[in-house]
Amino acid sequence: MQVKSQDSTAIVSDSIPINTINFNSSKLANTFILSSNANLDFGLFGGKLSIFHNFNGYTLNTFKIEKDTVYDAIQKKDTVIYITMPYLISTDVELLKMNYSLPIFDNISLVVENNLNYGSLNKLGRINLASGFKYNESSQSFFELKAGIEQNNQLGFNVSGPIFKFDGNLGDISVEDYKIQSSLTSEYVGMSNNKRNADLGFKTSLYRNFSDYDKIQIDIDYGFLLRDYISLFSIKSDNTIPIETWFDNKFNSDIKFDFSLTDFLVGKFEFNMLKNWINKYYKGYVSNNDITGINRNSDLFNINFISEMKYVSEKFIQGMGISFFSGYFKNLVTKSYNISDAGFLEWQESEKLKDFYNNSTNLYFNTEWNPTKKDRFLLKYSVSLFQFDSPSDKENSDGDKFTSLISGEYFHKFDNSFYFSIEADYYLYHMVYIKAKRSANNNWNKFIRINPKFSWKTSLFSMYPELDLSANYTLYDFEDSTYSIGSNINRQVSYRDSITVFLTKLLSLQSYINLKVLEYGILFRKNFSELPTNINFEKFVKIMLTSKITDYYYAGFGCRYYSYAQYSIAPEVDIKMYLLGNSFISLQGWYEFQFIGKTIIRKFPNFFLNTKIAL
Repeated sequence: MQVKSQDSTAIVSDSIPINTINFNSSKLANTFILSSNANLDFGLFGGKLSIFHNFNGYTLNTFKIEKDTVYDAIQKKDTVIYITMPYLISTDVELLKMNYSLPIFDNISLVVENNLNYGSLNKLGRINLASGFKYNESSQSFFELKAGIEQNNQLGFNVSGPIFKFDGNLGDISVEDYKIQSSLTSEYVGMSNNKRNADLGFKTSLYRNFSDYDKIQIDIDYGFLLRDYISLFSIKSDNTIPIETWFDNKFNSDIKFDFSLTDFLVGKFEFNMLKNWINKYYKGYVSNNDITGINRNSDLFNINFISEMKYVSEKFIQGMGISFFSGYFKNLVTKSYNISDAGFLEWQESEKLKDFYNNSTNLYFNTEWNPTKKDRFLLKYSVSLFQFDSPSDKENSDGDKFTSLISGEYFHKFDNSFYFSIEADYYLYHMVYIKAKRSANNNWNKFIRINPKFSWKTSLFSMYPELDLSANYTLYDFEDSTYSIGSNINRQVSYRDSITVFLTKLLSLQSYINLKVLEYGILFRKNFSELPTNINFEKFVKIMLTSKITDYYYAGFGCRYYSYAQYSIAPEVDIKMYLLGNSFISLQGWYEFQFIGKTIIRKFPNFFLNTKIAL
């Protein structure tokens, strides 16, 4: 059972300040969330202990239907009954990192670390303990060598073995005014049951800043990953567990140039290349499972560049640029064991369906004009073409997507307390599927949005009203107005406001308002008409009386109101009968129930009966 909860906002930060501990819990409708995180760094026994911990747990209170059999004393026979039972779905993810460093010489420290990573959803977890030495050349340059033991859990199977780690960092080395930074991370775990895990990551960066608009930066990133996964689809005759091995090699490079031709004309050029090779195979063959008898190799390649020029003056900035992207994904299957030709060909065809080539070209313009200190105009326009192609005859996703976007914003500052801005967006794309099997889905999508905002803050009150008007149209290219009603329209009107009235220096009245109306309808393109089918009205209001008791204590009380009304629900039937040639008879209908809250206020039938006779 899905329950729509009241308006809520969750704040999640990727970075936790040092020496901070957070606990969070919430219950929204039938979902309970518990999370905690900590980032601690303090001295201990002459060294330094660092602890990072993150936990996220989710519980969904729902129900399930169970089948049972009871004896009917009247009819004197067993009767099957279905019982609705409460049911909890829970999952949690936990990450713990502990590191202790103790200086033993001027540049050498003894290091001990403990790591735990666990997820209940896939029963995947690992815990390890390692110790070693760290050599510090400077505050930014070091290398660290550690060894220890790890226990690894996957799908209820526990394996253990030695772990070795080597990490290093080389920071800000100057060569002819160029700065060089490099880092290396590596890890190898050799476990029982013929399992191995290995990681290697290398990054290097070369950069130089000649001026604010003259810069160069080159980044090179290489990553290697080896994983042995337990597969439980079949157990071998000797009770050993099938192991699937993944080799993943990834190379990524970035080149960036910023340059200035004159004091007013600047530009930039960016180039990126990504190459990723993946090899997957099983260490042993399992009879009647052809996947264990093949090697699956994939090759991903992407190349992207951006070129941009910009005119910059005190009140006016005009930029224009072009970007190009091209790439492919190829898959190759080879035999590693003597499996049947039919099974091998089946896997070849399956992997071939994943092959594709794609490219895109994007042209864009950006304008910023500041005629006065109180006014600002922004205008953005872009047009792009994305093309997707698959070499397989069985893949029908080949297509072209044309996209155009224009957006503008005007901002005006009346005084230091009152601001006004308005944004407008127009988004258009045309999706064309090349192959006939999906060409019926060719469509235009148009999105229009207007968003005026105010900001008003005085010594007595503050308010931030905002109105959002939008419409989304989907129009199918091959729509037949006598039958098809695939084209549709979605409209939205929303009003948001945050109001605070300062009653005294310590007492204030705060309110938050969010009103939203959503309308869904069917479009009949050739008749220039539409039929509304559903309206949702969402209301949320919160009022709080708050008091700042001291600089460290804050208290407030109030109430909130939330309402979500969906005004119609209907079973639907769609029948079409083809006659001779292109003639047909079609009937489409639904029986609609309209609600206010949980009460049915109206119910009535709707239908479309169409007849087409082709002579």
